[in-house]
Formats: sequence, C-alpha cells, structure tokens
Amino acid sequence: MLIGSKLVAWIGRKNNLAHLTASTRVQLKMGQEVSEAVGNSQEVGQTILKCLNRDPDWVAYHASELADAAHAAPVDKLALKVAGIERRAFRQQRLGQFENAIQTLEKLIADKELADDAERRAWLCALTARIAYQMEDESRGQKLQTSAYTVNNNHSPPKIRPAYVPRPVPGRQSAAIVSRMLEYDQRGAMIAEFDEAVAELVPEASASRYEEALANLGAFLGFEAERPEKIHGVGPDVLWRTDGAFDFVIEAKSEKEEGNPLYKKDHAQLLEAEHWFKNAYPGRAALRVSALPEAVADAKATPVGSFALRLDEITKLVGALRGVLLELVSSSGKSDALRERCESALVKACLKPEGIKASFLKPFGKMTKGA
Repeated sequence: MLIGSKLVAWIGRKNNLAHLTASTRVQLKMGQEVSEAVGNSQEVGQTILKCLNRDPDWVAYHASELADAAHAAPVDKLALKVAGIERRAFRQQRLGQFENAIQTLEKLIADKELADDAERRAWLCALTARIAYQMEDESRGQKLQTSAYTVNNNHSPPKIRPAYVPRPVPGRQSAAIVSRMLEYDQRGAMIAEFDEAVAELVPEASASRYEEALANLGAFLGFEAERPEKIHGVGPDVLWRTDGAFDFVIEAKSEKEEGNPLYKKDHAQLLEAEHWFKNAYPGRAALRVSALPEAVADAKATPVGSFALRLDEITKLVGALRGVLLELVSSSGKSDALRERCESALVKACLKPEGIKASFLKPFGKMTKGA
C-alpha cells in the first residue's frame, strides 16, 4: 500500500512524468480516463472483464491510443542550440580566447528563450565564472558564480558568499492558504474547487449567489470570510477579516446596471455596515467597499473614504489569485517552505490587504451631468 501511494505521488509530478516513455504516459492517461468514467462497482467489474477477455472494442481503443504515442518525440531545438553554443565557447576557451568565450556564453545567458529557465542559466553562469577565474578576472568570476549559487546551492559557492536576503515572514493569510491546499490528496483539485467557488462572480448571478462567491473568494485569499447580514440579519453582505491593519466591509451591488451610480441610500447602507463592524470588533480598522460595476457615485452621495470593487477588477483579482494557487500547487517542499513561497507570491501579485487596496480598489468619482 505504501509503495502504491508513493508511486501515485511520484507519477503525479510533471517533472517525473517527463522521464517516462511516450507509450507509458499514454497508458497512464487511459487509466485515468477510464477510472473517471467508471461510476460504480458493477462498472469496475465490467471494465476488468473487457480487459481480461480482450474485448475487441477495448483492444481497438487501446491500440488507437497507443498509435498516437508511436511518433518520435519532438526535437528539443533549444537544447541543441545551447549545446552548440557551449561547444563554441569551450573551443574558444581551449584556444585561450577567454574574453570571446565569456561573451559567447553571456549572450546565451541573456537569450530570451532562456528567460524562464533559471536552472539552465545558473549552469551557464557557473561555466562562465570558471573561464573568468581562469583569465584571473576575480570580480567577474565572483559575480557570475554568485548568480549561479543564488539559484541553486548545489553549485560551488563563490569565494565571497552572497549577502543574506531576509525572507518574508509568513502571516496568517499564507498559513490558511497552505493549510487548505494540504487537505487535498491531489493538489490540483484545489484549482477546480476554486474555479467553481468563484464562478458566480458575474453580472448575471443572483445577489445571493454573488455574495456567496465573494465570501468564497475571501476564503481562498486566506481571510476569514463571513456573510453577517445573511446569517444574523445585521452587518455587511460580506466581511473579510485579515491579518493586516484593516478588514474589508463589503456591500455587494452587482445587480446595478453599468453606469448606474452609487446612490446616497447605498452609501448609507455601507456606513451602517461599518458602524456594526466597529461595535463587533472595537479597535479594528475597516475599509468600506462597495462591489458594483463602476466606481461612480451620485452627486448627492459623499463616499469619501469608501472604495469601489468594480466587476472588471474582481475578474483581475480572481485571475491573480488563481495564478498564485497554480504556482503553489505545483511547488514542492514542507509546509514552512510552502508558506514562505505563498507569502512571496501574494506580495508579488498584490494580494495582501494593502496590495488589494492599492491595486484592485478604486475611489469613487462623481457622475457627470447628463450621463
């Protein structure tokens, strides 16, 4: 059983799948498709018998799928290009043309095709550093070796170790996201659940479903998400409690038509929600947010200090969070390393509370006359 679970975990990693033959990958894919199609124990037995009895339809299906794997693997043109340039640099090095060899490799390191391949660039930096040290250019060699070692500490360390860069301190938000991810046997399932949880963040959704999707979005962001008005009859439609300096008090107005402004009564409702929050959580700061199509307020409304979470910005916010989750589910390491990686990704994507305020919320503008 232990061996079986380890095999499943090993196969589940994309890097490991690359080491399998094309026919083996196709057979694994067929097994997954058949497993997903089987709905009950009776169908399991029927499927097994088809295989054992060499059912003609089963054999034909198996043969047709394997035929697709019979084609030769595509040529890795980038690998051939890198190998060719490496050979040229080595030849220049043997001839004592150190500067030319270094320039050849540095040009390759800067190639756009290698922009996303940090490991390969690190390897090339280490090779280039060796040539720089050979020509007694210590500062150049130090810089190149540091670049390689920073990416992968399996490379030889530079003579002067790189300065320590403080790592982000994971907060409650990152811990909540990682904890949720680790609940899944197959981490990729988290993405499927996320997509379903926020699917109703569209203008066509009913008010109730839209509010539920907003609460779901907050939960996947790692916040404590609630719907006080629905559960208790008082408070905001949605509340995101964070580990930042403030919490999000949100009133959903998704039913408004595009260009339909925030009216005085709408803002009064938002102020009432904030007042409830202050009584429930004294000492905590609240950010008043109205989720609606456009950041436009009626002339009689004075929404100073309130923010709009426009529908377009919600879509961007969902996309940014999905990117972070995709990066996280494909990452390896223990929970503490995953929390650090999550924290860095949240900061980079502007998904910490301050980042959301600065990047996705808009102050209200006044509706122009005649609009």
